[in-house]
Amino acid sequence: MTAPEINHIKVNQHDIFNFVIGKDAYDPIEKCIDSTVYEVFDEFIYNNKTKESLTQDEDYVIFSKQVSILKYKSKNMQYEEILRICEELEEIAPKYVKL
Repeated sequence: MTAPEINHIKVNQHDIFNFVIGKDAYDPIEKCIDSTVYEVFDEFIYNNKTKESLTQDEDYVIFSKQVSILKYKSKNMQYEEILRICEELEEIAPKYVKL
């Protein structure tokens, strides 16, 4: 097992929004990386080629869990409120992932 490589990412609020409302099946972080190789989970990223679970930093975990919570709660929320929260989530999104 080699040391994970730091990959800088830029998560977009529109990708968060589309994922939360179910318009897009890809997690907003998954859109920043190669989704044919990696699968995104709340606490780690799974490498399908090497079969490794790649532990991520706390900012990744917090962001992913908040996106999951919003996705669950969004069914009972107004469009504007979801969009506002997506803007806030973009601000706390991780700036890199370890792959």
